[in-house]
Amino acid sequence: MDALMTRIPLEAPRRDHEPATALALRCFECLPKPTLLMRPDGAIERANAAARELLLDRHCLRIAFGRVIGFAGKSSEPFEDAWARSLAGRVSRAVVTMFAGGAQLWQVEMAPMHDGPAADGEPALMVTIHAPVRPERGIVALARIFGLTCAESRVLAHLACDRTPTEIGAALGVSVATVRTHLQSLFQKTGARRQPELVRLALMASSS
Repeated sequence: MDALMTRIPLEAPRRDHEPATALALRCFECLPKPTLLMRPDGAIERANAAARELLLDRHCLRIAFGRVIGFAGKSSEPFEDAWARSLAGRVSRAVVTMFAGGAQLWQVEMAPMHDGPAADGEPALMVTIHAPVRPERGIVALARIFGLTCAESRVLAHLACDRTPTEIGAALGVSVATVRTHLQSLFQKTGARRQPELVRLALMASSS
């Protein structure tokens, strides 16, 4: 890990001009959440104090030779898809499920720093890592907000742990058809359209 940290510059390189995100860059070191400035090839150009501390401990990114190469756990979408969408100019948010001492939900947000392609040597993306939360608190909140039944809440809890309908059915002692019925009810009550959206709801409710 020491070798990794030596590859991550602690100070911003000098520029002859300030990009559109000048304010964010001036406040970068003081941002409370772990934040990385990334080049288009995934290289970490700069890490703020919170990120440097995080990278010394267990986290949700796979890093090799100073480059982010993927998510370290199961994610709501592939890393490559989220990365490509952000390079194309859109903000991407992915939920990464880690299983260290119980399921933990991390959220990774990738935001483009320029309206168009970054100039040579310029960071292209600002990546913010939101601290992991346990989904149980969020599921209780969602149950109150949307009127979820106990059975639906249990299905959502297993879903947040990245289990498939077959695995959920085996854990709860019910058929896969019953699990899918509960999932359809969850979709109708929450307005979510896909299983990853349900997990994101649990994440947001846990963070609030």
